[in-house]
Amino acid sequence: MNYASGGGGLRKETSEHLGGRISLRKQIQNHKKAIKKAKVPVQRLQQCLYTINIGSNDYINNYFMSETYNTSSLFNPSQCAYSLNRLYRTHLKVYCGTLNT
Repeated sequence: MNYASGGGGLRKETSEHLGGRISLRKQIQNHKKAIKKAKVPVQRLQQCLYTINIGSNDYINNYFMSETYNTSSLFNPSQCAYSLNRLYRTHLKVYCGTLNT
C-alpha cells in the first residue's frame, strides 16, 4: 500500500498553500483504518516492512517560506531539526505503535 501525498509533512500545516495534501499523522490513521477494515491478522502485520520518506517538505514548503509560515521565526535551523525529529518520533510511537489495536 502507498499512502504518499505530494506536499505532505511532519508538521500539520506544511504545504497548506498548495491545497489538499495529507500529513504523516493522517496517512498513518488512513493505514490503521485500512488494515482494520481488511481485518489483517497481527502476525501478518509483524511481518510487514514499512518505509517512510518524509521531512523535506517541512523545510521546502514551510521553514524556508517565511512569508507564508512562521516556523523560521520560531526555530533556528537546529531547533527546527530537533522539533521535526520529535514530531517524527511521536508519530511512530503514538500512531504506529498502536497499529494492531
